[in-house]
Amino acid sequence: MDKVGFFRWNIPYKSTMMIYAIIGKHYGLDMIFFDDKGVNMENEKITGYVLRDNKFIKTTSDIPKIINNTPYKSNNRELHTFLSNKSHFMFKPFGGKMKEYRYFEKESILKDILIPSTRIKNKKHVLYFLKQNKKAIFKPLYSDKGKGIFTLERISDDKFIYESENKNKIIYEDNFLDFYKEFIRKKGLLMSQFIEFKTKNGHPFDIRINFEKDYRGKWCVAQRYARVGFNNKITSNLSAGGGTAKLKSFLKTEYNSSDEKKINDQLKGIIELIPDAVEKMVNFEINSIGLDLGIDRDKKIYMFEINSYPGISNALGQVALLRTGYMRYYLDKNK
Repeated sequence: MDKVGFFRWNIPYKSTMMIYAIIGKHYGLDMIFFDDKGVNMENEKITGYVLRDNKFIKTTSDIPKIINNTPYKSNNRELHTFLSNKSHFMFKPFGGKMKEYRYFEKESILKDILIPSTRIKNKKHVLYFLKQNKKAIFKPLYSDKGKGIFTLERISDDKFIYESENKNKIIYEDNFLDFYKEFIRKKGLLMSQFIEFKTKNGHPFDIRINFEKDYRGKWCVAQRYARVGFNNKITSNLSAGGGTAKLKSFLKTEYNSSDEKKINDQLKGIIELIPDAVEKMVNFEINSIGLDLGIDRDKKIYMFEINSYPGISNALGQVALLRTGYMRYYLDKNK
């Protein structure tokens, strides 16, 4: 059997390891599960766990040719770089929200689903953007899970409303410079036009489409679902309190049959174009994409962002099958 790796900063749950290991056997792969403490950079070896007779035993091996990896941590960059130089990492960052926006805007690929966005130049730039759009949402360029997001709305010539996950306040133009210095300047934020995406009951929501390559190296949709925020007025991120629903059920609950068809027609076109478009954008081998979308009041779809490391908690077995099958494909292609 060919050796493949499964790297996380913490050894995963035994149930997760069992799913991946058994699927690996099906594809003729011996998967070793390891964390950062199991990496010996000096000897170029890894120590981890492999499945033998339905039990996981500890073993040491050479670094596999392909690794199902976790995103790097800033304080472990050296180790992450070492492993990625010795093996093919399945997950690499795509370059951030602004790179995605500029690429799709420049190439006119699905340009009509982009939310008008920009990097922040200075205080005047923010004020001009609010004059043009009235309300803006600010997101960290390189953060996820809905952290650090807030909105700013112009409600009169000299008055604004700031709203975050747990704080609201009025800002007057006389004090705007102080606000700008504290909350916006040098924070690495993306400023976007605010478009409301809410359910009939007023909860924020978004749509996640997860693409994976299979054992043939072909793209397929692994899962599609709606995420609804219950404890957050701005985002639908699950870490901030929320739930999920299968996309088909969600659309039937929220929309009439005519609107549902309109939305599904848009989704079909987007799903057909996104995988190839993202591969051209990054210009390196990828096998997984998370696409986040919103649906506005007019039933028009917009794109929030593209994720290089989409979560799989809603379809662990299905995604494990696809990702492990892709490992088999990659090894056969690169013999």
